[in-house]
Amino acid sequence: MIPFFDIFNWFFIYTFWLTLSICFFLFLRMLKKLSYRYSYNFSFFLNNILWYFISVFIFSRLFFILSKWKDMKFIKDPFEFFIMSDYNFSLFGAIFWFFIVFLITLKLEKSKIINYLDGVVVSFLFVLIIWYIWAFLWWQVYWNEISDNLSSIWILYTHPFSNVPYEVPIFPLAIVYSISFFILFSSLYIIYFCRN
Repeated sequence: MIPFFDIFNWFFIYTFWLTLSICFFLFLRMLKKLSYRYSYNFSFFLNNILWYFISVFIFSRLFFILSKWKDMKFIKDPFEFFIMSDYNFSLFGAIFWFFIVFLITLKLEKSKIINYLDGVVVSFLFVLIIWYIWAFLWWQVYWNEISDNLSSIWILYTHPFSNVPYEVPIFPLAIVYSISFFILFSSLYIIYFCRN
């Protein structure tokens, strides 16, 4: 698996941050592309992008800390809140606070959610395809240990940085998620264009 790329033997490019950046820009690109098809104002998102970014970053971290409160209640200063040894963010917290800011900005702009919801949901589905490919590369999503090899697609995580506790091949669940989101995204995308 590929947790990072080693450049010049001292400069590391972590696949987590690389994928997060790629997903961020792909999400914006898809929102812009769909704005023409769904007839909504893309500048609504662009003008509030700082609020989306800050809320998603802070509250996804906060949700993670609250979910692991037994282990993380000893954080003493704000620096430890933002700087972590692993990529400890809550996907639920990120999505939840994105939609909180989304609803607040809709209220302030006096816009209707129905005008933007299709574009936002389809854009999220598109990004989740890439996100789960990263989760496969960084072993964040995996199946439980199975004693017998029922299929040739089982994978043994042998990388020295792997946090997968199993020493037997396991099912690559993240790839199943990625394929599922690809099918769902493609279906919604095609259905909309066939309807119009």
